[in-house]
Amino acid sequence: MPEPRHDGDAALECPRCSTKAARIVARSPVPDVWTMHLCPVCFYSWRSTEPDYATKATALAPRFRIDPDRLEEGASVPGVPPLLGAG
Repeated sequence: MPEPRHDGDAALECPRCSTKAARIVARSPVPDVWTMHLCPVCFYSWRSTEPDYATKATALAPRFRIDPDRLEEGASVPGVPPLLGAG
């Protein structure tokens, strides 16, 4: 399988946090079938083949949106347990 092409220069609007930081991180091996997008701010990812409610900021339900200024308030779920045998 060929290596996916990356398009790191094309900034896109993230459907979840509405920042303009999302990028295309992968493309289908068959040209023009799908692209994979990732937002480095809120870590939301989506394929271009998903419906508008998952791919467009204006169509995503408000209850699923994230305010990027409040990301630090979020808890790490689940929490990372201590290493076994660690001190």
